Amino acid sequence: MSNNLMPKEKIIYYPNGAVKEKKHLVEEKLDGDYTTYFPGGQIMAQLLFSRGKRNGPAVSYFVNGQIREKCHFTNDKIDGPYIAYYENGQIREEEHYQNGKLHGPYQRYFKTGELREKEFFQNGKYEGEYVCFYKSGQIKEKGFFKNDKRQGDYIAYYKNGRIKEQAVYKNGNLTGKFLTFNEDGSQADKDGSDEDGSARTWDEKDVADLLHDLSHFDKKKK
Repeated sequence: MSNNLMPKEKIIYYPNGAVKEKKHLVEEKLDGDYTTYFPGGQIMAQLLFSRGKRNGPAVSYFVNGQIREKCHFTNDKIDGPYIAYYENGQIREEEHYQNGKLHGPYQRYFKTGELREKEFFQNGKYEGEYVCFYKSGQIKEKGFFKNDKRQGDYIAYYKNGRIKEQAVYKNGNLTGKFLTFNEDGSQADKDGSDEDGSARTWDEKDVADLLHDLSHFDKKKK
C-alpha cells in the first residue's frame, strides 16, 4: 500500500494545551475515527469518515457526558433513526431519515418527558396530520398537510380548551376567513380575510408566524 493511502493521525489543541480534535486523514481527506473534545477533556462528538464523507454511527455529547444526539450516516447523509436528548437525559426529538431526508414519524417532547408535538414526513415533505400539545396533554393545535402544503382544517386551542384560532386550507391556501377568538370564547376583531371579505392567500412565512413554536417551520430542513 502506498504511504499516501496510509491513515495519518492529526491532533489539534486548544490554546491551553488540551486536545481539541483527533482525526485521521488519507490523501488530506478525513478517513476513519474523528473525535472532538470540550476544553476540559470531555468528548464532544464521535464520528466515522470514509474518504471525506461521514459514514457510520455518529454521537454528540453534553459536557456532563450525557448523549446529546445520535444517528447514522450513509455517504454523508443521515439515514435511519435520529434521536436528540435534553441534558437531563430525557428525549427531546425522535426522527427518521431516508437518504438525508425526513421520512416517517417525528415526535418532539418537553424537557419533563411529555409529548409536545407529533407529525409525519414523506420524502422530506410534511404529510398527514400534525398535533401539538400542552404539557398537560391537552391539544394545543392540529392540522393537516398534503404534499408539503396545508390542507383542510386548522384549529388551535387555549389551555382552558376554548378555540383560539380556526381556518380551512386548500392546496396551501386559506379558504374563507382565518378566525381568531378571545380566551372567553368571544370572537376577536381581526381575521385573515381582505377588507372586501375575499379569501387571503397565506404563504409559508405567514403560517410560520402563526405557528412560531413548531420546529418544522423554524429549523427543520424540508
